[in-house]
Amino acid sequence: MQAYMIVLMIIVPGLLFGVNTYIVKQWGSPDDWNTAYFPRAVVVLSLVLAECSVLLLPLDVGARSPSIYGNVGCGFWNAECGDPTQSLVWIWIGLYITIAVMVIFIIPFAILYYEAWEYKLDSKGTKNGGNDFETSCKEQCCAALRWQFVFSFVGCILLLILYAVFNKVHIPLTSFAATPASFNQKYDPTATFTKVSAIGAMTKSTLVDLPMQVTFLIYLVGCISWLGSWFFCIFAGVGLVLLPVDMIRWWSDRPRAIDIETIIKEKKLLIQRADALHEVATIFKEEVAKSKRTGESRKKSLDRKNWNKLKVAVSQMETKAEHLGYCLEITHDLEATWSTTLLPWIYLFVGVIGIVISLLWFLQICLYILPRAIQAMMGKPNSHAGILFLNEYLQELDKSVPFFGTLTIAILIFWLQLCMIKGVFSLGLRIFVIGIHPMKYGKTLANTFLVNVSMILLSSPSLIAFCCEAFTSYTRSTDASVIFSVQIRYMDMFRYFYDMGIFTITFTGFAVLAFCYTSFRSCCCKSGQRGIDEARFAKAVKKMQKAK
Repeated sequence: MQAYMIVLMIIVPGLLFGVNTYIVKQWGSPDDWNTAYFPRAVVVLSLVLAECSVLLLPLDVGARSPSIYGNVGCGFWNAECGDPTQSLVWIWIGLYITIAVMVIFIIPFAILYYEAWEYKLDSKGTKNGGNDFETSCKEQCCAALRWQFVFSFVGCILLLILYAVFNKVHIPLTSFAATPASFNQKYDPTATFTKVSAIGAMTKSTLVDLPMQVTFLIYLVGCISWLGSWFFCIFAGVGLVLLPVDMIRWWSDRPRAIDIETIIKEKKLLIQRADALHEVATIFKEEVAKSKRTGESRKKSLDRKNWNKLKVAVSQMETKAEHLGYCLEITHDLEATWSTTLLPWIYLFVGVIGIVISLLWFLQICLYILPRAIQAMMGKPNSHAGILFLNEYLQELDKSVPFFGTLTIAILIFWLQLCMIKGVFSLGLRIFVIGIHPMKYGKTLANTFLVNVSMILLSSPSLIAFCCEAFTSYTRSTDASVIFSVQIRYMDMFRYFYDMGIFTITFTGFAVLAFCYTSFRSCCCKSGQRGIDEARFAKAVKKMQKAK
């Protein structure tokens, strides 16, 4: 392993710890600043693990050759390259076992621990001398451990049962039959490798499956990768479009200094809409309460739809009020800050570059991965259809300056992870249009952080599997390719999903839907407001009341 790789392995995790700590502090709620140290530490550690797991693939690509000049196609079968001492297989397995422990044990425990906190009133004076008190750390741990034991016990039993049934892998191999006289080179029993220049007089070649039993560790990584693939396809597909577009939109909608007349006008509009929303909420609440008292039947689906629209409208009004607040700060404070001057332009630059990277990813999917997925759905799972595209570019870089090839694939993979994180923050856990744990800048509680980070961490192994599939020709001979593209891909339990290209189709579908949604929102909803039409809704409800 080269010296610069060792230096990067030491420096990068430290930088990631610092950056993620800053992000958690900026996005976190002030209510958690002096409390919830353990949950926030788990969030930082989870983010670092997710990012390190992604950056480990470029390191694996760079470590497959002992020469700094690189050699495309290195492997243990090639005596001229492929140093067995540079194997990263145990680093991969150790990292993903750590991720499994975090997802199955640590993060659920941290969520339960955080939500077990209570501020109790002791008006009867039976405890703490009649004073109010908080839940102790011991009580939080006991409450969290009770539920965690149940979840862990059920999860471990289920994993063991599934492993006992589905622990086989059938690797497809091409079998050639030939006579000893067919070899143009004599066999040297003392040589480490035997090179065969040509094989003649072959009788036939057949496709056979090599049955093997995988270890429980590989099976555990496979289960996490399979489950995370569903989250990854949705979030990364959506984020691939939304991330660069929202960066440019953030620059376009950046806070600016405004005159006093505009401030007064905007304040009046916000107050009017707040009063209208309050009136709608009051009428809606009274109608629901009245129906419960009288036993009148109501359409729950319609009530749920109106309630969700109301919440969206309130959220949009709060966002507009915050934006107006930033504009007021800039207007009153004449000193420019980097967040109001330089940061928007950084977003614009990254957004423009991001459009190019997202377009490259989409082309790579359409030209290389998608044709194979379509052929797999037609009954040809081992088809070599498609154009190499970025694979050829990366291989040419490896032949000239391999460091640039490693850097390029690192940028591509890291951007895809940022897109996945953007998808989690934008889409997240939603029922209809309402997020269960929405991320809000400066207002995110620790339990919301933990839920969203668990999805990011769960999607990280599937991201590496997707990248190994996208760059099959370039990442061959790496330990990641052996783990994900061979052992996990052809596992009996998961092979059908990979052979049929289900994850690739899902990823592409959500990317196209996100593009259509973004285009529609940009073209048709520039001046409109989302949510509910307060005046029309209130008028309709009042008419219903009069009719009764």
